[in-house]
Amino acid sequence: MNKTVKNLTLSAMFMAIGVVLPILTGQIQQIGNMLLPMHLPVFLCGLICGWQYGAAVGFVLPLFRSVTFGMPPLFPTATATAFEPATYGLVAGLLYGRSRWQCVIKVCFVVTPAGIGLSSDMEKALEIFTGNTEAYGIGNYRVSYSI
Repeated sequence: MNKTVKNLTLSAMFMAIGVVLPILTGQIQQIGNMLLPMHLPVFLCGLICGWQYGAAVGFVLPLFRSVTFGMPPLFPTATATAFEPATYGLVAGLLYGRSRWQCVIKVCFVVTPAGIGLSSDMEKALEIFTGNTEAYGIGNYRVSYSI
């Protein structure tokens, strides 16, 4: 099978998993409030298919979920959140592709803290951009700011 066709098929599968997985985990309140599993398929897509596909799936996935299911809301949450999974897919694919031994565990240790920092920065940028002080759930965290 052609490598491009294989990567497109795998990317579509990861996109489908990214759409369905938050629905399944959202049914259990304790897990649904703590975990946003939309990032896991994006991370795997970046590792398996490469950084181009991981970034594309990561950027399109929150927007697609917003258009089809209404969650997260398209503006401001889905548009701001689209950059975080795209960064996950991009960084995971680049680090895995450029590493000498292709060690997935090393990539996990590098990407996870980067994602946590990016998530909190996106929260602050969203508040400054919109001027709104109510809580926005971006990434894995729900933070509320007040002036």
